[in-house]
Amino acid sequence: MTFGNDFVCANIVFRHHAGMDTLCCTSKYRKLFGLPDALPADIGSTTALGPWYANVLNIGSARLLHYISSTSLLSVVIWQRERRSAEQRFVRGLEELLAALGVPAGFVDAEVDLLASFRYARATDRSVLGSMRDQAVGATYYFDDTTIPFDLSRRLAKTPCGPRNYESPERLAPRLIQAKWAGPRRGA
Repeated sequence: MTFGNDFVCANIVFRHHAGMDTLCCTSKYRKLFGLPDALPADIGSTTALGPWYANVLNIGSARLLHYISSTSLLSVVIWQRERRSAEQRFVRGLEELLAALGVPAGFVDAEVDLLASFRYARATDRSVLGSMRDQAVGATYYFDDTTIPFDLSRRLAKTPCGPRNYESPERLAPRLIQAKWAGPRRGA
């Protein structure tokens, strides 16, 4: 149900305001979360790694959610359970992953602070969607009964990505964050 720029899903009101980052959702993700099909195309991002793309990832009996940065192709994988907290768990997973990649804490904080809430858009970038599919296929080979989503995120971060000149997300993401957050602050 929609009210102006807001819509209601499972008794939660999602508001579209400036300052939120964009989460580009595949049809499977929209269906799982009860999001409307009539979402705008990619709205843009204020972060170094965004906008982010979101999809469902099923490996055997494991039900996961797969988030991928459109700029670096860095992936964050979380369990699908507890859907109401999925986006907060995604942000926490990103924070942990960036720390594990050696990104300075101040830069991690600057990046994740902009991910406090999301506006939703349709996933339309075929290059990002193709990379997401490629990583999902790779994930099936890396995932077993003892794998936790963070380990899978780390493994996917090491995988070179053709659309990024075969650079791995674990190298590209920290460099993009450094370039965005190390420069002089605007308005300072």
